[in-house]
Order: sequence, then C-alpha cells, then structure tokens
Amino acid sequence: MDIENDLYAIQNFQNYYIIDEEKFDYIINNINYNYLLILFTMTCVCSLISSINKSNDGYLRIQNAQPVQAEIINKV
Repeated sequence: MDIENDLYAIQNFQNYYIIDEEKFDYIINNINYNYLLILFTMTCVCSLISSINKSNDGYLRIQNAQPVQAEIINKV
C-alpha cells in the first residue's frame, strides 16, 4: 500500500517556479528561434530532395539553336 501511495503522490506532484519577466522573454525568444531554425532546415531538405529527384526527361535540348528574327509592325 505504501508503494501505491508514493506513486500516486509522485504523479500528482507539480513544481512551480517564479521567474522574472526578462528570463521569461529570453526563454520564449529561444523557442521562437528554434521554430525558425526547424522551418529553415525542413525547407532546405525538401528543396534538395525535390531537386535531386527532378528528371529532365520532359525536355528536349536543341543543339546549335539560332535566335528567331522579329520585326515590329506599326500598321494594325
């Protein structure tokens, strides 16, 4: 019975800390920087994966292509 009471007391035990506003802002800013770092890392990894798996089968490369000559027509 003592073990069950001890386990119940441990599960319901909560610690409360009092910190000043400066430390709280510092912690929140670090959390926000971590979110930004995670987002940046995921974007880079996804970009690399999509560029590696991109196939060029749908494109035809033309050798020795010459530019098309064009002229402006003022009469419409």
